[in-house]
Amino acid sequence: MNKGYRIMFICVTAFSWLVPIISLIILAIMWNALPEPLGVHFDSSGQFDVISSKWYSLYPYIISFGTLILFSFFAFLVKKIRVSKKMTEHNQNNCKIVVCSFLLAHMAGYSIFYGAYWPYCVMSQRPLNTLVPKIAVIALFLCFIAMVVLLIVIFQKDKKLRKQRELLAR
Repeated sequence: MNKGYRIMFICVTAFSWLVPIISLIILAIMWNALPEPLGVHFDSSGQFDVISSKWYSLYPYIISFGTLILFSFFAFLVKKIRVSKKMTEHNQNNCKIVVCSFLLAHMAGYSIFYGAYWPYCVMSQRPLNTLVPKIAVIALFLCFIAMVVLLIVIFQKDKKLRKQRELLAR
């Protein structure tokens, strides 16, 4: 895979892991300020309908780190497998870049939701259906847009490099 994609892969993966880690550090700092019992689910009128121990505030992190491990593993597998024997090496790499970028965009989105937004709602005792979900959806949408833009840039650079190599080969 090309250098531009590797840089994007490292940056997005680091971002995806840092978001829940920083959020977990904030939770650790705020731990004593959390109410006991903790409201963990709201009905349609915004009132608590499920109350639990404040240890429940760790649940979003379990999901967040679990999905990050899963997406990281899948991205690793995609980079290692051979897609098809009939495809050229160049097409193999392009296919892998597209699939890995899809996984990375999902990894960043899940990281924002499960690693930051959901814990924020639990810590601040707000329902998930407040104004902030709109911000989370916008952030997720921006992650996908950034991935598409980066893919376009990477493929354009790759196309230019191939043309230069072809000209040099002649």
